[in-house]
Amino acid sequence: MSRFLKELPQMPERRAALGRIAILAVLAGAAASLNRNAEAGAYEDFLAALRRDDVLTLRRLQQRGFDLNTVDEGGQPPLQLALREDSLQAAAFLIQQRGFDLDLVNAKGENALMLAALRGHVGLLRLMIRHGAEVNKPGWTP
Repeated sequence: MSRFLKELPQMPERRAALGRIAILAVLAGAAASLNRNAEAGAYEDFLAALRRDDVLTLRRLQQRGFDLNTVDEGGQPPLQLALREDSLQAAAFLIQQRGFDLDLVNAKGENALMLAALRGHVGLLRLMIRHGAEVNKPGWTP
């Protein structure tokens, strides 16, 4: 790859090529995640389980390899979706899973810790902090 980058034309053209490479890498990663999730369980099942507070289905999807960090089509992280639906058991399940990203943000820069604070879910706040949620993150605060 480094030889390829050295052979690229200088400055604007090179930056444009690097930008296209970065975009392709992101798209390839997203496609791999979608394929993995399609094989592991239906995306719609995941979203429905979050809305229904259905921990059993979430656990089954996880066991089949579904990525619990999958965001919805609007870019909402799963923990925020669970909190918005008052699916508190599903939220607690997600928080406790190894590899789950507690600090995912939506398009507005909001994270689950902020939403839990706004909704008064003190127990979930403590659970998130205990599992490593970043408390002093830069950005707006509720």
